[in-house]
Amino acid sequence: MVYCGRPSKGCQPCRSRKTKCDGAIPACSQCLKASRECFGYRNEQSLIFRDETRKVVRKARGSSSTLSPSTPETSPSTLAIITPSRLIEDDAASFFFFHYVLKEPAFANGLYDFLPTLYSQGSSAVFQDIVTATGLAGLANLKRSPTLMHAARAKHSTALRTVNASLQNQQTATSDSTLMAVLLLGLFENITCSSPNSIHTWAKHVSGALTIARMRGRQQLEHDLGRRLYLHLRNQVLIDCMQRQEAIPDIITEWNASSLRSGHFEEANGLGFVEPRLFQIMAQLAALRHKIKVKGHSHATTAEAVSIDNDLITWAATVSSDYAYTTVSHSSSNFPFPYYHNYKFIWSATCWNIYRTARIFVSDKIIHWYSSSNSTVASQQILSGYIQNEAVLADEICESVPYYFGGDPECVDSLPTAPKAASGFALLWPLYAAATTYYPSKFRTGWIVKQYDVIGNMLGIRLASVFASTLRKNQHISVWDRDPADCIEDDEVW
Repeated sequence: MVYCGRPSKGCQPCRSRKTKCDGAIPACSQCLKASRECFGYRNEQSLIFRDETRKVVRKARGSSSTLSPSTPETSPSTLAIITPSRLIEDDAASFFFFHYVLKEPAFANGLYDFLPTLYSQGSSAVFQDIVTATGLAGLANLKRSPTLMHAARAKHSTALRTVNASLQNQQTATSDSTLMAVLLLGLFENITCSSPNSIHTWAKHVSGALTIARMRGRQQLEHDLGRRLYLHLRNQVLIDCMQRQEAIPDIITEWNASSLRSGHFEEANGLGFVEPRLFQIMAQLAALRHKIKVKGHSHATTAEAVSIDNDLITWAATVSSDYAYTTVSHSSSNFPFPYYHNYKFIWSATCWNIYRTARIFVSDKIIHWYSSSNSTVASQQILSGYIQNEAVLADEICESVPYYFGGDPECVDSLPTAPKAASGFALLWPLYAAATTYYPSKFRTGWIVKQYDVIGNMLGIRLASVFASTLRKNQHISVWDRDPADCIEDDEVW
């Protein structure tokens, strides 16, 4: 341990801008004045003495620029002693909160917007460890630093051990921190995604979080933080089930229905019934996809698909005006679609892309039936209409991309400033749906691959790079077709 002098007491935004911070609680005056997020203050005592082993090792080796291309920055034998200092871990946590916590207007909550509160409450090490590991992984990807990635994986291993220890303790197994830590373990897999096993492991973490939610019981919906955690879990379960064509677990659909009746989601969602209503329809779609997966297509399943599509159209027609968006024409040659969208907030854009993705999925089933059934003039007209609608929905997903990337269609392919990584995560699954329609457009898919490259390279999300590589090869991510209980080797194909 090395004495490092008296550290700055300022918050991370003030330290990075080298502005004077007054240390006010809960947020400093500089951040309030600039309308930016203030993530609180570091533990001063822990920064006075910190582990500088990594710096010493670097000095002993010489600067990294003198390393030969074949010489790795670290090796397993040195990993044990090259651990990030408290200062680096603090920066990693700040990176995490900056990139993955989105604050929305008062009437809607943002992605992970509740985490600073959970983190600042002196949460258990299990939660803090995975926040640090996830932040280190994001930094490692952006800086293309094997050393930081080694540190991230080492911290991730620590987080896994603390999660397992927490799960063995009756008092901590169902805590807010443990549930959120398990969900963040899944986020870590998406950021570091390097093999099919990463997606498989993410699905296992979602399943593990669902088990914890079952243990927590319906009472978790009685308080705000419990509802927020549940809603985040519910969205992860939805993604997992939709991709694997499995039905939503009964406990999720039952809690969703009862909470709709009781109004439990009103405070958590700001607008109350909009998002839960859409989830109900998505749950019906997931059940239909599972039924077709098991029993095959039929006239009855096609009629059910048409009914779900009509429910989605009704949802879009009756959604609150707070979710309204504008369609803007443009003359930019860099954005190949005739329009782009302006939304009021990111969750609005995400809800609309969930809607579009759902209609693409349901259209796939209808198109499949009419493409393989007896051809009549009427059936061909129906088929043509759904093919056209699916293409429009896919284009609309693409037209939402500029909003996530800063709002300027001119700069979509070459962003002057990288947006927050959470914006990239919100686009991962809708873009994949737009690229894999029943009759995919080669041009549209090629454009989506470029967006995945931006998300992977500029936002540090490796899962996006996996999607880009898979689409370039005209392949399907077959790991979703596998049983979660199967063992998947790292060298298997996607």
